[in-house]
Amino acid sequence: MTLKDFCKKYGLTIEQATGKQDIKDSLDLSSLTTLPEGCQLSAGDSLDLSSLTTLPEGCQLSAGGSLDLSSLTTLPEGCQLSAGGSLYLRSLTTLPEGCQLSAGGSLYLSSLTT
Repeated sequence: MTLKDFCKKYGLTIEQATGKQDIKDSLDLSSLTTLPEGCQLSAGDSLDLSSLTTLPEGCQLSAGGSLDLSSLTTLPEGCQLSAGGSLYLRSLTTLPEGCQLSAGGSLYLSSLTT
């Protein structure tokens, strides 16, 4: 799916999908399994991406509330994830070098082995 198709399907502007403009409220994309290249999301409240299995390289995601990435098993290098509340990475098994994680609440890494 292209970034333009992604925006059309989920009612976002290009500015919101590329992180140039914040999404004011929560964003529920819990059925989505991949994000298009160039996608950088920033939600004022919670961001639910609980079915995502992969992230594009260099991806940056932030949420003022919780950030749910429960189905991810790996993260790309250079990934930046930030949550004002809890950060859910329950299926993640490894952390790549250069990965930056930030959580104002709990950080869930229950499957991490290395």
